[in-house]
Amino acid sequence: MTRNKIPVKSILLCFGIMILEIIIVISAFFAYHEIRSYPAVIRANWGLNIPISSRYSLEYYNDSGPSFHGDGERFCVLSYKREAPIENMVKWADTEGQTRHNKSYIEAVSEWLDKIEVPKELRPGYDSCLYWYNTKSDSSEIIIFWDKEAKLLYVTEQFL
Repeated sequence: MTRNKIPVKSILLCFGIMILEIIIVISAFFAYHEIRSYPAVIRANWGLNIPISSRYSLEYYNDSGPSFHGDGERFCVLSYKREAPIENMVKWADTEGQTRHNKSYIEAVSEWLDKIEVPKELRPGYDSCLYWYNTKSDSSEIIIFWDKEAKLLYVTEQFL
């Protein structure tokens, strides 16, 4: 009785195809995760790129929930490991300014965070933060507070 021998090349080819399929599935998972991540949403909405090289991670997220027009408030806290990419991300200000609808950044953000019931202990320590503000023609606003000492970014948005 003779046994059929499976050629080594066929085994290696099958093994190679399996490895390639595993790599594709893992890559798709990470790509999907990046697309669905909050920093990707910030990039899409504001053209602002939070550098991956900062090695950030999402610590907290809250929003006002789904709405027909996409309006409402959003808030997230990002921690990071590397400061230089954050420092070069935008032109940070050490004094707060006026927003379209409020006299100050702190007043605006406090109002937004009250609406979505963010606990006090998760809010920025405003006195120790640098600021960045932007607005759109539809009156939507974003304010980012950067706490260098705590290595945290507090991203607040209001869409109208």
